[in-house]
Amino acid sequence: RAPRVRPAPARSPPRRAVAFAALVGEAETASGLRRYERAAALYAEAFALWSGPAFDGVLARAAEDEAARLEERRRGAYDEYTTVRLALGEHQALVPELAALVREEPLGERPRRHLMLALHRSGRRAEALASYRAGRAHSVRELGVEPGPELRALHEELLRDEPTAPARSALQVTPVELPPDLPGFVGRKEKLQHLDALFAQDGAALGLVTGTAGVGKTGLAVRWAHRAAAHFTDGLLFADPRGYDEELEPVRATDVVGRFLRAIGVPPERLPPDEEELVALYRSVLAGRRVLLVLDNARGRERLAPLLPGDGRSVVLVTSREPLPELVAWPPRARVHLGVLPPAQAVGLLGVIAGEDRVAGAPEDAARLAELCDRLPLALHVAAARLASKPHWTVGHLVTLLADEHRRLDELSRGGARVRAGFEVSYRCLSREAARLYRGLGLLDVPDFTAWVAAALLGAGAAEGERLVEDLVDARFLDVVGTDRTGRLRYRLPSLLRLHARERARAEETGEERRAAQEREKQSESGARGEGSTAA
Repeated sequence: RAPRVRPAPARSPPRRAVAFAALVGEAETASGLRRYERAAALYAEAFALWSGPAFDGVLARAAEDEAARLEERRRGAYDEYTTVRLALGEHQALVPELAALVREEPLGERPRRHLMLALHRSGRRAEALASYRAGRAHSVRELGVEPGPELRALHEELLRDEPTAPARSALQVTPVELPPDLPGFVGRKEKLQHLDALFAQDGAALGLVTGTAGVGKTGLAVRWAHRAAAHFTDGLLFADPRGYDEELEPVRATDVVGRFLRAIGVPPERLPPDEEELVALYRSVLAGRRVLLVLDNARGRERLAPLLPGDGRSVVLVTSREPLPELVAWPPRARVHLGVLPPAQAVGLLGVIAGEDRVAGAPEDAARLAELCDRLPLALHVAAARLASKPHWTVGHLVTLLADEHRRLDELSRGGARVRAGFEVSYRCLSREAARLYRGLGLLDVPDFTAWVAAALLGAGAAEGERLVEDLVDARFLDVVGTDRTGRLRYRLPSLLRLHARERARAEETGEERRAAQEREKQSESGARGEGSTAA
């Protein structure tokens, strides 16, 4: 409920006039954005600054002119404040306040119009019509003119007993943009609980879900958002900025900002063309709201920055293939890194899609199939969907197809969900040297390796090799699997990525380059055996 304020005679020190104007400006913006509760609070705060005539006791003509200007500003602000309170449905509380104002200013048409609306919405139509007749009599007697067109139009509506419902009922907007929850989602219980920290606090917060292509980041974010929806009473916004897309260009952050503002209820004509002003409006609209913003498939801090709200109560959940370390300084957060599914959950996912009985009837083949898919959720989805679409296949038949390394990625890149395409997008984002290292690692036949092996593949120094290996870790191409006996980190290239890296090497390296890489591979294998390739 809006604070109740009766406009006192204007008396305000000059320094308060500046604060009054600022508060009224904020209130007008909030009202224009249909945030009526916020607008009412700001108007009430502004009127609390008044205690009597402005520049009281100052005789200068300039002071008198300024006082008249401020008084006019105050009256206009009070009219808008009354409009806001009517939009909030406070018509009954407004009746005595407006009736007193109309007695003081019988020729004022705006206060009388507000009174007529308040009376009618309170079920007092006859009194509303009587107020019009009294106002018309004053106007004809004192001024010799009929009431203005707005007052006459309202009178006609009341005579026809047409509804004059508050604007709020038609304008209140609570967007719910989440995509459907994934039916094939399994596991990830601990990760979901970790994200619950985002709604455990009332202030702004950031959640970040990272992982390689196809590991299930979107599925986790959407599942959690549906679980947490009740905690975000002002809306659920979702956007895919297309940071990693094999076909479409990335979406400009300001385009997403504009769409979010329209979804919240900001009329298109109120969106400023200037990008900085648009982002400022976005943050003003979100201030004080409890909104969840899911930014899926994001890439790069600079592309995300305009989408992050300012101080407030909104929560942002970002999914990305990169770690985005620049976001560490943002408000309290939950950071989740997704790996592949545990063996039992991977087999369970196959059963959810292909059929529990079918998978349970061939447990060894199902376990082998899950491993051939690297237990990667996207690959598991593709494999299970192929089984579901071919009831005459056994699980063992698909295992035989995928066991052929030359066709495995082909078999897992059919239909809309394509494993190879996801890898390809990430590969194109690598630096030239990191991509060269990735291709070289695809030729290795060791289970894991240290950074110096990478340096040997490139013919580079140890520091350069370690830097590029960590670049591949950040891009989610390599897993860190532990340390060797000397305490050095050991890395692993998952089998599906190794097949993709080998494909790229064959497509982009000349025969001479591949032969040189094979020679370096022998040296790398020898070094790996010398250190011991078992991770601690």
